[in-house]
Amino acid sequence: MNHAAASQVNNPSWSADAQEVGPGSTVLAMLINIFAVLILSGLLILAYHHFYVAQTIPPRLVTLDVNEILELKQLESSLNLLKGGTGDKNALALYRDISDFAKTLETEVRRLQTECDCILIVRSAVIGSNRMDDLTAILKERVSLANLVKDDLVRELNALGGQTQPSFAPSLTSPALPSFAPAVPSNQAVPQSPGGAP
Repeated sequence: MNHAAASQVNNPSWSADAQEVGPGSTVLAMLINIFAVLILSGLLILAYHHFYVAQTIPPRLVTLDVNEILELKQLESSLNLLKGGTGDKNALALYRDISDFAKTLETEVRRLQTECDCILIVRSAVIGSNRMDDLTAILKERVSLANLVKDDLVRELNALGGQTQPSFAPSLTSPALPSFAPAVPSNQAVPQSPGGAP
């Protein structure tokens, strides 16, 4: 026996420590190991969810009523036309307003889609689902139409003698957003083609 081993056998404090490492210490060591395995497993599950599952979840679907927004703008433009007259200056101002509005609308729709990280669907394309979020009110606020009420605009337009039927036409520049022309007042003549048909 070497000298270090002999001193450990003869050392009473070492043998007392050895007697304390009994069943209680092994239970504590097992609990620590179980706790460490649980923490490691939890971290692995979180990493899997963050890097794999969260990346494969499809974005949420959200509706947007573009027709309502375009109809409000058309009614507002029709009222501005009737109030301002049909002169070139008013027509040019109205054209610029509509052109600026179309650009703003397109920009705000893109911005809204980026902010919500969602897929925007035109509300009229959705059948029978009330569970989708609708962002029309937010978009109306961003394009300065939130304070307009359709019924009030129709009432005012009718009082001035204008028509309230929308005249939407497809746009060549932006297929996603229809263009529109202001309604022609009912007291103005509609130009006739040479064949007599309007």
